[in-house]
This record gives sequence, structure tokens and C-alpha cells, in this order.
Amino acid sequence: MALLLAAANMRTGIASMGPLMAAFQALWGVGAGAAGTLMTLPIVAFGFFSPLMPAVARRLGLSKALGGALVWLTLALALRPWDGYGAMAVGTLAAGVGMAALNVLLPAFIKARYPERMGTLTGLYTMMLNLAAALATGATASAALAWGWPWPLVLSLWSLPAGAAAFVWAAAFGRQDPTADERSADVGMAGERPVASGASLRSALRSPTAWAVTAFMGLQSFLFFSAAAWLPAMLEAEGVPEWAAGWWFSATQFIGIPANFLFPWVAVRLSRQRGLGALVGGLFVVGWGLYAALGARAVVPVVVALGVAQAAGISLALALIGLRSETAAGTAALSGMTQSVGYLIAAVGPVGVGALLDLAGRPAALSLLLLTSGLTVLAGFRAGAPITMEAELGRAAERGRRAGEPGLR
Repeated sequence: MALLLAAANMRTGIASMGPLMAAFQALWGVGAGAAGTLMTLPIVAFGFFSPLMPAVARRLGLSKALGGALVWLTLALALRPWDGYGAMAVGTLAAGVGMAALNVLLPAFIKARYPERMGTLTGLYTMMLNLAAALATGATASAALAWGWPWPLVLSLWSLPAGAAAFVWAAAFGRQDPTADERSADVGMAGERPVASGASLRSALRSPTAWAVTAFMGLQSFLFFSAAAWLPAMLEAEGVPEWAAGWWFSATQFIGIPANFLFPWVAVRLSRQRGLGALVGGLFVVGWGLYAALGARAVVPVVVALGVAQAAGISLALALIGLRSETAAGTAALSGMTQSVGYLIAAVGPVGVGALLDLAGRPAALSLLLLTSGLTVLAGFRAGAPITMEAELGRAAERGRRAGEPGLR
């Protein structure tokens, strides 16, 4: 229960802003690029603050670090919407720091505490992540745009689930001492005191497999956050009512819920996941291709394709973090890399699409989304190759050792 409640708060602070993008532009007199920056700030926080989370986890233990992240997130979401664009930006960035801790540490926590249930728990928590994001988008659209509630009140209400999750987490895990695997994960992720396996954040940067998983995480996240920011606004521009446009994006999240559970469940039972990775990218190509060709007339198949792609993408990316590593330390190191470098890739999405909408119009923005979808096919195919980061690094070290032996030159 505590894991699922924590996961439910990993995207609500971002998804709840999507239906309000047009309102932000009108209220503050800013363009699509500036409005998109609000959606980009938490993703930037993911990129820059993720590598710092191991120090907190190493000091407190994974359990207490995650509990502290939920408290921080509660405060940031409660305070951010009350004093104009500047306060909204600072509060959204602060909320991103809390979400970054959840992004990085929850996979390591699952690997350390429940390694035999990694596939099932990954599926369940990503399913909860998407379900909560769907509710955040749809409920915000209804409350602020259809019912006329003040939007600062609507956004601040999303602090309540975070507060509830913090309370339940403290009751479940707050007083438990970290296990040996938890301590190993904390150290290995930091890259300063690698464990015997050699898995560290520094060593992960030398692994082609780690880079493939990172690219897949970053590209599918680029597409998700871009859709969260701008799909409702693009539908509104075609005459779809504001509240309905928000619910259409929310529908992508509901539709994807079965894929949240199915893709990691299947992935952990396969020796290679190349087909699954390519399928995710292909579904993005189909969804954005249909929208580029037909617009709002194809909203139903677009929502279905994007919904399955988004849910399958994040679920498979998180599963690959565990599948492409052998130990809790390796999982934490790979998680740190994907959550930092990967999300810096993703951060380009909302602001880049917004800028193109301002400067060149919808066709240019959709071209960027289609190009990114094609790259996701390639990244997913490579990330599904059946080799772990540690095995790859071990082979490279062995080749280096042999090359250094005079008799083998």
C-alpha cells in the first residue's frame, strides 16, 4: 500500500498542469514556450537532482529518504500556485526535486526489499503512477475549466495525496533499519564507493547498454511530457472544449493501465526485450502520425495508440533498469543514470514543442514528435539486447586486461 501511494504522487504535480496551459498563457500573457517551461522545470529537476539523491539515501537509508521526499513534495505542491508565474515556477521546480527522489529510489527500494517480485511490483507501481496522472489531468480539467473552481486551489489540492502517502510511508517503513541490500544500493548508486561488482554511476557511463536504456527512458519520457503539455492545447485549437481536451489526455492514461502491468510482466519472462522496445516506439509513430494526418477527427485511435505507448514505455523503461543490471547496486547506478541524463533529454520536449508551436506552427511541432518516435524505436530495440551492464563492463575490463598482457599483444 505504501509503495503504491508513493507511486501515485510521482506525476500528479506535472499532469495537473496540462489542462491549464492555455489558461496560463492568457493569465500571465506568456507564449507557448514560456508556458511549456513550467512543464519542463520538474523534468530538469529530475535530470540535475537525481544524481544527488544517493547522498541523502546513503545518509538516511532508502526508506527514510523516500519518506522525506514525500513530505517535501507535499509542501511544494501546497505552496506553489499562490503568487504568480515566479512562485509557480519555483514551486514546480521544488516539486520536481521530490519527484526525482521517488523516480530514483523506488526502483532501488523494490530491488533491495522485494527482488523476487520486481516485475509484478514494477507493473503495479507504474500502473498506479499512470492512473493517478490520469485522474490529475481529468479532475483538474473538470474542476478548473468546467466547474469554475479557482485554479490555484485546484492545483494545491494535489498536495493532499502526497501528504497521505507520507503518513502511510512513515507508518510502514519509517522506523525500519535499512537492510544490507539497501545500504549496498545507496553506496553503489553514488559512484564514490562502488561495491565489489564494480557497479557505480561512473562505471554506468561507460556502458553502451546503460546508454541505450537511458536513451529509451529519455525519448519515451520526451513524448509523454510533450503530450501532457500540448495535446490538450492542440485539441482546443481545433475547437474541442477545454474540459474535454483535458479528459482526452486523461483517457490516454486510463487506456494504458493494462499495458502498465502487462509489459513488465512479459519483459521479465523474456531473455531479450528488443521487440517490446521497438513496439513502444512504433505505437508512438502510429499515434502522432494519425494526429498529423487527421487531427482531432482521429482523436479516438490517437488516444488509444498514445495511451498504450506511454504506459508501456515507462513500464518497460523501469523494468529494463532492473533487467539490464545484476545487483541492487547496479540497479541503483543504472537508475541514477537514466533518471538524470534520460530526463534531461525529456526536458527538451514540452518547451521545444511549445517553441515550435509559437514559431512555426503545429506541423513543425508534430514533425519533432514523429522524429522522436522513430528514434524511440531504435533505442528500444538496442535497450532490449540480452546483456547486463555489469557483464558488459566485465567483458570490457577483461579485454583491457588481456590487451595489457605482453604475451597477448
